[in-house]
Amino acid sequence: MYHGIGRTINVGSDFAACKRTAELARQYDFVYGAIGIHPSDIGDLSEEVMEWLKETANDPRIVAIGEIGLDYYWEKDP
Repeated sequence: MYHGIGRTINVGSDFAACKRTAELARQYDFVYGAIGIHPSDIGDLSEEVMEWLKETANDPRIVAIGEIGLDYYWEKDP
Protein backbone atom coordinates (compact mmCIF):
# COMPACT_ATOMS: atom_id res chain seq x y z
CA MET A 1 0.00 0.00 0.00
CA TYR A 2 1.34 3.41 -0.93
CA HIS A 3 -0.17 6.49 0.74
CA GLY A 4 -3.34 4.53 1.40
CA ILE A 5 -3.68 3.28 -2.18
CA GLY A 6 -3.82 -0.49 -2.37
CA ARG A 7 -4.82 -1.07 -6.01
CA THR A 8 -4.91 0.80 -9.28
CA ILE A 9 -6.37 0.27 -12.74
CA ASN A 10 -4.12 1.21 -15.63
CA VAL A 11 -5.96 2.08 -18.85
CA GLY A 12 -4.77 1.37 -22.37
CA SER A 13 -6.47 3.36 -25.12
CA ASP A 14 -4.43 2.29 -28.14
CA PHE A 15 -2.83 -1.04 -28.99
CA ALA A 16 0.64 -0.20 -27.65
CA ALA A 17 -0.81 1.12 -24.39
CA CYS A 18 -3.05 -1.94 -24.05
CA LYS A 19 -0.04 -4.23 -24.41
CA ARG A 20 1.86 -2.24 -21.77
CA THR A 21 -1.19 -2.24 -19.49
CA ALA A 22 -1.43 -6.05 -19.69
CA GLU A 23 2.29 -6.34 -18.94
CA LEU A 24 2.04 -4.04 -15.92
CA ALA A 25 -0.99 -5.93 -14.59
CA ARG A 26 0.91 -9.21 -14.80
CA GLN A 27 4.05 -7.71 -13.28
CA TYR A 28 2.55 -5.99 -10.21
CA ASP A 29 -0.14 -7.54 -8.00
CA PHE A 30 -1.61 -4.12 -7.13
CA VAL A 31 -2.15 -3.16 -10.81
CA TYR A 32 -5.19 -4.22 -12.83
CA GLY A 33 -5.87 -3.35 -16.44
CA ALA A 34 -8.52 -1.85 -18.69
CA ILE A 35 -8.01 -2.35 -22.41
CA GLY A 36 -9.74 -0.79 -25.40
CA ILE A 37 -9.08 1.23 -28.53
CA HIS A 38 -10.00 4.92 -28.63
CA PRO A 39 -11.86 5.89 -31.82
CA SER A 40 -8.98 8.21 -32.76
CA ASP A 41 -6.63 5.21 -32.80
CA ILE A 42 -8.57 2.72 -34.90
CA GLY A 43 -6.05 3.09 -37.72
CA ASP A 44 -3.95 0.44 -35.97
CA LEU A 45 -6.90 -1.91 -35.58
CA SER A 46 -6.62 -5.21 -37.45
CA GLU A 47 -7.91 -8.77 -37.14
CA GLU A 48 -4.72 -9.65 -35.23
CA VAL A 49 -5.21 -6.79 -32.77
CA MET A 50 -8.86 -7.77 -32.28
CA GLU A 51 -7.82 -11.35 -31.60
CA TRP A 52 -5.20 -10.17 -29.08
CA LEU A 53 -7.84 -8.01 -27.34
CA LYS A 54 -10.25 -10.96 -27.14
CA GLU A 55 -7.60 -13.29 -25.73
CA THR A 56 -6.26 -10.71 -23.29
CA ALA A 57 -9.78 -9.91 -22.07
CA ASN A 58 -9.82 -13.39 -20.52
CA ASP A 59 -6.88 -12.54 -18.28
CA PRO A 60 -8.17 -12.16 -14.68
CA ARG A 61 -5.88 -9.13 -14.28
CA ILE A 62 -7.91 -7.30 -16.96
CA VAL A 63 -10.98 -5.92 -15.21
CA ALA A 64 -12.51 -3.60 -17.80
CA ILE A 65 -12.97 -3.53 -21.56
CA GLY A 66 -13.51 -0.51 -23.74
CA GLU A 67 -12.60 3.12 -23.99
CA ILE A 68 -15.46 5.34 -22.92
CA GLY A 69 -13.97 8.70 -23.93
CA LEU A 70 -16.59 11.15 -22.69
CA ASP A 71 -14.56 14.14 -23.83
CA TYR A 72 -17.40 16.42 -24.89
CA TYR A 73 -15.20 19.50 -25.09
CA TRP A 74 -12.97 18.17 -27.91
CA GLU A 75 -13.67 18.77 -31.56
CA LYS A 76 -15.17 15.70 -33.18
CA ASP A 77 -12.85 13.50 -35.22
CA PRO A 78 -13.83 13.23 -38.88
